[in-house]
Amino acid sequence: MLLRLPHLAEIPPGITFDEGAHGVDAVRVLQGRHGVFFPDNSGREALIVYAIALAHSLLGPSIAALRLPTALASASAVLALFWAGYTLFSIEENTEIRRPWRGIFIGGVSAALLAVSLNHVVLGRVAFRANFLLLLLPLCLALLWRGWRQHGWWTITLAGLCAGVLQYTYIPARLLPALLLFFGLTFLIPLNDKAIRRVREGWPRAALFASVSALMATPIIIYFALHPDHMADRISQVSLFSPTRTAGDPLGTLLLNVWDHFLVLGFRGDPNWIHNYEGRSMLNPWEALFFWSGLALSLWRWRSHANSRLLLIWLAVMLLPALLARNPYPLVPNTLRMMGATPAVYLLIGLAAWETFQFCKKRWPVVTPVLIFLLAAMIFVQGVLTYRTYFNDYEPFARSRESFHGQWTDAALELSAMTPTDGKVYLILSQDRFAHYGFEYIYEGDVPVHIINHRGPGMPYESDAKTSRQTLFKVAAGENLSTIAFLDWDEELGWNDEEEREMLDLLGQYGRFSGSEKFSSFQIHTFSDLSIELPWRFYEQLEPLSVRYDADISLLGLAVGQEAEQMSSEEVIGVDGNRPLWVGLSWQTDRSVEVDFKVALRLYDADGRNQYNYDGFLKNLNGDTTKGWIPGHPVETLFFLDIPPDIPPGLYDLRLIVYNAETQIPTVEIDVWEPELMLARVHLAETQ
Repeated sequence: MLLRLPHLAEIPPGITFDEGAHGVDAVRVLQGRHGVFFPDNSGREALIVYAIALAHSLLGPSIAALRLPTALASASAVLALFWAGYTLFSIEENTEIRRPWRGIFIGGVSAALLAVSLNHVVLGRVAFRANFLLLLLPLCLALLWRGWRQHGWWTITLAGLCAGVLQYTYIPARLLPALLLFFGLTFLIPLNDKAIRRVREGWPRAALFASVSALMATPIIIYFALHPDHMADRISQVSLFSPTRTAGDPLGTLLLNVWDHFLVLGFRGDPNWIHNYEGRSMLNPWEALFFWSGLALSLWRWRSHANSRLLLIWLAVMLLPALLARNPYPLVPNTLRMMGATPAVYLLIGLAAWETFQFCKKRWPVVTPVLIFLLAAMIFVQGVLTYRTYFNDYEPFARSRESFHGQWTDAALELSAMTPTDGKVYLILSQDRFAHYGFEYIYEGDVPVHIINHRGPGMPYESDAKTSRQTLFKVAAGENLSTIAFLDWDEELGWNDEEEREMLDLLGQYGRFSGSEKFSSFQIHTFSDLSIELPWRFYEQLEPLSVRYDADISLLGLAVGQEAEQMSSEEVIGVDGNRPLWVGLSWQTDRSVEVDFKVALRLYDADGRNQYNYDGFLKNLNGDTTKGWIPGHPVETLFFLDIPPDIPPGLYDLRLIVYNAETQIPTVEIDVWEPELMLARVHLAETQ
């Protein structure tokens, strides 16, 4: 508790993308939008969402409400690990002799080391759903072990409940049936009369456990059966065997990934500072020595000790999510994906420490108290160092990084306290499409806020007049406003402020600058008496289209016009070359696509020559490229065509090509098998 709960709302500062997305989903739950799985933002299981919804209903929208459920789970996981160690090791398997001090020692050392681990303090204070896995997995296995050995039907029922609830925590929990299956099969080696007798005696308990766990997991099983793409969405994004992650060498990438993740057990740490501090190893040198000794000891005892077999299978199966997923270098290894294996790691340390203690006790009994004191002192010192490192060093280190989006949290709190004004909106430009989730969760003000993303995932920012104009008009499209308060981030935050200068210039053209106000990490520039005719929309409706491409993307609608005037594509469109032509298109992906697409909008003259070409990424109005679109959900895109003045007046064909952004290969219309699609006839008037 001393390491997980103090200053939870202040350290780490700000809100990560995952935390903000959890919070937004929790608010939707409180508004009546329930579910067992929430598919937005790569998907998330329901337990963390409902836990945050409960905290939110008690504490209101706050960082504390986001983090308290998982921080409590992380702290409780220490107790669960102690009880798991006690349960697994307090009775001799072959003789049934009780050895409570062995269970207390192994469970106590394991739990104490987990409690003071800097890596897991960092993880435990962030609203990661994996913290529920860390709590429920050892609790489930300990209940099942205890109930199985004692024929405790209620204990087995509780184990089944835990196993079912685990499916609502984190993706690696789906491997629990494999873990139990592999462990159960070890009792059939060799397959003889004794093994068959075990099966006959154990099947009623196994049936009870499986029935209860399946019953608890039925809602999410049904959901995934109806939405199989949601089950595999996040897995496909990070899979080690994705061509974009293996560079044509899947076996070599797998071996490298295995090596990187085994190094975390004493040699090299997780470099992602949201998971860790300064890339420090998950285990310090003496912990690593005990871990590898415990691993070797368990391998040696494989046949004779079921608890050793369980730890080995637990470790191997629950390491698979980390070993079979690959982060972009240098964000490897990833200790968040190793959370399911973490209890086994610390139990192996506790086992090796106990055996070392017993070895020394037999040979040098006089030093036994000294060894106990030394071990306790080392754990205490590590706890003190972890406390000092986290609360003195990690906090300023985290504040200097952008992934917690501390400036966005500050903005949400400060803008919430502002007095609302009729006809006013806040406008915020974002270079990170994930940053705004924490803002949306925390912001409680009455003034509408528009957060505009200019970059898709992995795309370089491309600043030009078209993007600024598109941003302003998008805000104007839905508001009857007279004042725009533009948020300008401080330069020391490292933002690319070229886009902000363009927007300030544009607002100065359309409105009257009425002053600026300084806040903690930003300024507000207010422009009133806006001269644009508002409300202003690009189009009242889309002309329906039905164009299906062979890359599982469909074009559903079209709108073309200039400024506030929409024109029919069935007639020749008269275009003033002094004003940009806008093209609105409605799209839908039929399944999750693995590539980003671009479009080319071209003007061909009467002789078939290409006189003008506009290329741009296919992105919706929120900045998401096709990789981020939800299959089956229509999205709208908008493009501005600034036609150069040197193009001669006359009649032109406006055509569309959709192509793979990486390979540059066009996709073709099904049943037509041509890449170009005729959108409209355009008559370009002579410029004045």
